[in-house]
Amino acid sequence: MLRQLDKLTRTRALARWFTLILILGLPTVLVTESAWARQSGDRHERSGKTADRSEKRTISRGQAANIAVRRFGGKVLKIRRVGNLYRIKLVQPSGHVKQISIDASSGAIVGS
Repeated sequence: MLRQLDKLTRTRALARWFTLILILGLPTVLVTESAWARQSGDRHERSGKTADRSEKRTISRGQAANIAVRRFGGKVLKIRRVGNLYRIKLVQPSGHVKQISIDASSGAIVGS
């Protein structure tokens, strides 16, 4: 019985230490990783090895669908990406099917 209590006490103590190390160490790792990534990105930008940041940012399929539904109403039937455009088919409350094109970079409605 005494050995079981000692083992349980040691296990709990080890779990507490592990939790403490995790709580104190994880933020340090995340901050260090973030800083390293920023520095690495800065170096690549200065050397001209990466494209313009504005070209990298695009909206998601879900964001494109939300833009279309908010503007035209209805339900999304299909979303597909063609180049830098999202082509979205909506069925409107009246039953009509409408196709909308949304720019993936800006989120602007290009055609409807």
